[in-house]
Amino acid sequence: MTVPRLLGLVAVLLIVASAVAVSQQNGAPTTLAVPGLRPITAPLWVIVFAGALTGGVLTAAYFTALSSRDAMARWRQERLDRQTARIDRLHADGIRALLGGELERARDLFLKVTELAPERGEAWLLAGDAARAEADPEAAAEFHLRAQGLMPDEPRVLEALSRDAESGGDLERAGRYQEQLIERHGATPARRERQRDLAIESRDWRVALSAEQDCARGRKRNGVEERLLRGLRIEAAAADAAAGDAEAALIAARRLANESPDFEPAYDVLADVHRAGGNDEAAAEVLAEGYAATASLELLQRLVALRLELEQPEAAISVLRDASGQLESDAALAARIMLGRLYHRVGLVEEADEEFARVADRVKSSPVVDYYRARAAQRSGDAEAAYEVLRQSIRAAGYMDVRYACQSCGEEHADYARRCHRCGEWATLEMDISRDARAAEPVRRPVI
Repeated sequence: MTVPRLLGLVAVLLIVASAVAVSQQNGAPTTLAVPGLRPITAPLWVIVFAGALTGGVLTAAYFTALSSRDAMARWRQERLDRQTARIDRLHADGIRALLGGELERARDLFLKVTELAPERGEAWLLAGDAARAEADPEAAAEFHLRAQGLMPDEPRVLEALSRDAESGGDLERAGRYQEQLIERHGATPARRERQRDLAIESRDWRVALSAEQDCARGRKRNGVEERLLRGLRIEAAAADAAAGDAEAALIAARRLANESPDFEPAYDVLADVHRAGGNDEAAAEVLAEGYAATASLELLQRLVALRLELEQPEAAISVLRDASGQLESDAALAARIMLGRLYHRVGLVEEADEEFARVADRVKSSPVVDYYRARAAQRSGDAEAAYEVLRQSIRAAGYMDVRYACQSCGEEHADYARRCHRCGEWATLEMDISRDARAAEPVRRPVI
């Protein structure tokens, strides 16, 4: 009982005592009439005492009831505090388990928290994170959706749902959640970068390009970022072409080729768009332009193949002759090999032999060159020379070398050993005859 209430009770008792003391000074009988009861005749002090006593008892009962209610409220609060403290301990233990990599234990602890306090959205969120880390994206998504219902304005929930969808292989849904996150809570660089990466993985090049442009806005870009931006721009142009918007694709690819003349894919896409539109000559011109700007052997090979497809072998030979004289070192050597193969293809055997003879001293080992040199020796009737060329090619390729492979880890060994030096297992090395087994299979003749 509180001090004010105790003082009130004492005051009531003093009043009762005072009333009794005063009434004892008046001893004359008095009649008390109560409705529904017989009149009572008694001395005045008795009647006053009975009334005061009744009032005191009722007052004491009232104060006792108030004290009991306060005690009950305190008990309930203490019980609630103990429950809250237990939930907080479980939550803290779950966080420690999650940070320590004890995923199953963390998940169980957070689910215990949700059993005791289903309204705790943070516990649902962390339980979902633990489930995703356990490679259970379906359970993770279920927990995170519960968290979203309790914390609809929490950005971490949308990010978690996006990662759940990505873990489950649903890149489209992951992208939608990421888009919602950006729309509702703003486009931070990290959120845009994740949106870009998801779009790249799902090959949504337009979204990826837009996200990367937002990431680049207002800051200086390094070389890696510039290459990424160029790559996304050309992929978006190719996507436009695939969707039937050839004009947009041509404009985008041409602009990129003008801005970065050494960017080979720009010419590749331009050629594809021209060819799709039936303008093969324009495609050939673009490939020639790209080869001149980049010295790319891929563009050169595409240009030669296109000229041959258009039944223009003289033009193809002219291109390769120019390339073999203009390109430097290895590139010029590759162009000469391509020229020799083209000569052989169109029936100019002597010219082909001359080209391969020129490059024979410059290459240590080339199956293509060795094959055509052996063919030339065979045509000239020098079987011994053809045999020697093929023998040297086989030796250079190492086909006659004995190799050993570990049956436990697959590691190759040049010599036999009792124990594999990689995995440490004993008696696992066996002679590798896989190349000999492949040699027994039908072999197609090389394309000339």
